Amino acid sequence: MTTPQLKKAAMCLLITVVCGFTCLFAGDMIYRTLTFLVVSEPVLGTVQSSTVESVPAAYGGPDYKPVVTYQYRYQGRSFTSRNLKPGPMEAYEAEHRAREVAGRYAPGETVTVHVRPETPSEAFLMRSGPSLWVWGFGLLALALALGGAKGLADALRGVDP
Repeated sequence: MTTPQLKKAAMCLLITVVCGFTCLFAGDMIYRTLTFLVVSEPVLGTVQSSTVESVPAAYGGPDYKPVVTYQYRYQGRSFTSRNLKPGPMEAYEAEHRAREVAGRYAPGETVTVHVRPETPSEAFLMRSGPSLWVWGFGLLALALALGGAKGLADALRGVDP
């Protein structure tokens, strides 16, 4: 094998490994979120508070996150939660979008809370699956991992593109 082929093989291996792990991470997040949606049981709860928090954004400016605190009972035990949906709650760049979400839940309002029987403290209000960003990121990582694996196989066979 020549030096350029070794360099190509090493780069393809690196791309395959990094994208493979990224794909596993996204796949795990999708699987856990969908499983949470399937096995959850609805119970009634009461909204305690509803507000919007400013959180640091990756690009420098603030993002806004709706925060809804609610109480519910499951199998005779009381719980308090702030989870709006399974998985991490995304923050919004526009404050009005976060306020729209928080505004759906007025203090004192009775809401349907979705409880996971194995971990009843991890309930949520919104029945929504993984965001399109997670799906897109996972599919992109999968495509790059497959492309890296093909490039590695070609480099090891001595095939030039």
